[in-house]
Amino acid sequence: MKGWLDLDASRFQTGKGWTIAQHGELFLGQIEDETNQYRSCLLSLPCRAFHSKATFRPDTSGVLQVNPSGKCRAQKVAELTLVHLKARDIGGELSIESEVPETRGYGSSTADCVAAAIATADSLRVNLTQEQLARLVANADIVSGSLMFRRAVLFEPRRGGVLEDYTKQLPRLEVLGVDTASEEQVKIRNHYLTQYT
Repeated sequence: MKGWLDLDASRFQTGKGWTIAQHGELFLGQIEDETNQYRSCLLSLPCRAFHSKATFRPDTSGVLQVNPSGKCRAQKVAELTLVHLKARDIGGELSIESEVPETRGYGSSTADCVAAAIATADSLRVNLTQEQLARLVANADIVSGSLMFRRAVLFEPRRGGVLEDYTKQLPRLEVLGVDTASEEQVKIRNHYLTQYT
């Protein structure tokens, strides 16, 4: 058995995906759930000033390549997406074009991963739900922002789950960001591993 649709290349298309960035979080911390367990969670602040775009050109090679080559997490989420769609035998070229500043707290890695997952699924003519995107991206990105949702959610960054769904978009906000430490890099994963007391 060859795999997804017997690798009928005529069913493929060039997949495209894009997403916005985030401007940090409105909330980042822990809550106590109904079983008295502490759960790490966040509420991302959407930022439409920056975007990440992905293009996926599938083929039957079984080998997935990414450009630029350093976009390892985007490549990982594309691979996970193909497995999720039972298309692990499909390869192709994933290209990422991002204007999201890296290591500044704008969710550049999450944005790349969301765009890559959308493009990979789109190449097989599949639309992923926001919840599916969240799980795939969290699995590829170790921790993830919630920018794949078009509504406000309290989000588990390492599991890709929704702790609370507010069902509405955040109200329109104008945010002024000031970078007071331009020489420093934001390693957001360090913040998500913090234990609160």
